[in-house]
Amino acid sequence: MTIDLHTPTCWKELTTEQLRDVVEMGLKGLRREEYLLVLFCRFAGLKMIANKVQSDEKTVVRTKFKCGDTVFSLEDWQVSDFCGRLAFVVEEPMPIDVAWPFRWNRYLMDTTFGSWFHADAMMLGFALEGDIERMKGAMKDLGDPHDDLKPDSPDFVLMLRWYDLFKGWLQERYPLVFRKADSSSGSDSASSPIETRQNIMLMLNDGHPQDNEAIENSNMHDVLAALQHKIEEAKRIEEMMKKR
Repeated sequence: MTIDLHTPTCWKELTTEQLRDVVEMGLKGLRREEYLLVLFCRFAGLKMIANKVQSDEKTVVRTKFKCGDTVFSLEDWQVSDFCGRLAFVVEEPMPIDVAWPFRWNRYLMDTTFGSWFHADAMMLGFALEGDIERMKGAMKDLGDPHDDLKPDSPDFVLMLRWYDLFKGWLQERYPLVFRKADSSSGSDSASSPIETRQNIMLMLNDGHPQDNEAIENSNMHDVLAALQHKIEEAKRIEEMMKKR
């Protein structure tokens, strides 16, 4: 009887369930070898039932597994090989393009500026205070409430990892909007979300605060692209003035 064992070999091959398994097992503090072995068994649909040592001219270690009703053995090098194929989960950082566990688009392509901005403020609050209710608020803003979220749950970890990756992606896409604070500016702290929102509205509403609601309800990427353009224009004008 032939048994075909298949496991993912990179982050993009993981299903949503497997991605959660990677995070869940990673939270248990297992040694590297134990961690990869558990993932191998889960992903291949196996149950490890015993170890067996056979001796002839040399000692060969075989590990017994059960797949359905079938029991079979793998030599230690075979187990090592299969586990090695999963080493990417500990050797490579998780990319943003992985299986998706949440209802919102990973790049927030369909999210309004107001919803994202409030979610971002909630995530900032969580980072500063550690209050998980802030993270729950952010997830609700983005359209996927997790009222029973726990700090030791896979989705908690995945939310943190995703948002960190997403903010990095935003910085690359809209570098002038999300430029890092200049350490030489002498500023002791970043602007509060309220001040940041006011500055954004002043840049985009052309002195018509009654347009603020329309800006809030606009697609977040349309708003950020408009901000990027405004800042670019301001920098061009500033450069022109310097040359006069």
